[in-house]
Amino acid sequence: MFIDFIHRLITPGLLRAYRQHRSEKAFVPLKEATQIGIIADLRNIDHSNAMIQFARSLHRIDRKCHLFFLIPEKRKDLNVFDYEKNFPGSPVELVCQEELNWLKLPRKLQITPFASHHFDILFYLETNPNFTLEYVLYHTRAKMTAGASGLCNGLLDFAIELNENRDINQLTENLLKYLQLINSKQEKQVPPTINKLF
Repeated sequence: MFIDFIHRLITPGLLRAYRQHRSEKAFVPLKEATQIGIIADLRNIDHSNAMIQFARSLHRIDRKCHLFFLIPEKRKDLNVFDYEKNFPGSPVELVCQEELNWLKLPRKLQITPFASHHFDILFYLETNPNFTLEYVLYHTRAKMTAGASGLCNGLLDFAIELNENRDINQLTENLLKYLQLINSKQEKQVPPTINKLF
């Protein structure tokens, strides 16, 4: 396909620009992350339910998120509240399928409100190659990126291996489980500090 060919042509330039502001991979513990971003494609209904559960799990541990979703609705039929009600207190950026250009990419103006944030952790919640979302990822400034292994040209800092079904629920559950497990191990390894008064 012609569009896939064009994507392969522009990817090296996007990767170079992305690597310029990220000299090395990083790990940010979930308990220290205050700015969290989520990128996802909600054109699949299963992904919608998984995103809601994932964001609520983060909300339960007192983490707020900024969300960027690719959605199937047309802008004229869109009721933004249908999305925002599932993510209370979280900014939600929505890009409709019809708004993508001929390369299946959003305009810079559409990704700027999301990409201008300096996230501690950015969750790339996709299980299969998705150049539209990768394009958004390449324009962000995040200390750490997390998602499924084998995607985004190996740029994710924290990647989860998925089974052959490539299930989105497995990805979201395992990302939280392992990040929380690492948090608890780090807390156990920190020796108690003793302050001497004299």
